[in-house]
Amino acid sequence: MLYILPGVIVYLAYKPLSELSWPLVIGAWTWAMGMHLFSALPDIAADRNAKVKTTAVWLGHKYATLLTLLYFATATILSALYVELWMGLLGFLAYCVPTIYVLFLTEKDNQKLLSVYKAFPLINFICGGCIFIYIFFKYNLLG
Repeated sequence: MLYILPGVIVYLAYKPLSELSWPLVIGAWTWAMGMHLFSALPDIAADRNAKVKTTAVWLGHKYATLLTLLYFATATILSALYVELWMGLLGFLAYCVPTIYVLFLTEKDNQKLLSVYKAFPLINFICGGCIFIYIFFKYNLLG
């Protein structure tokens, strides 16, 4: 929740709580949880060896990846329903599809998992840029 809290606080500085879209808050929250859990997947073996008990270690590769997919799917469905259909489709392609690929990997395929993980900063940059440009022009933020 802390990942999205600054955005919620800024929104509430300008709009009343009654206008806050709870489905979008939940969508942002589940996306952040998915990103957080996804980032723990490449570290399962190292964390287990170091006796660090993360959610990914506790669930194991398969179930942690399934939970990550559930988080991303929830976020993309809420985006499609409450924002724009294309945002949900973008989210599905950018986050769910790579996670489905990772689901079919094993812990022994860590190099393949790392290559997908290393692509996520670029994926986040592209998706965030698309959303920013959309909002910028939809609400005519040029003034």
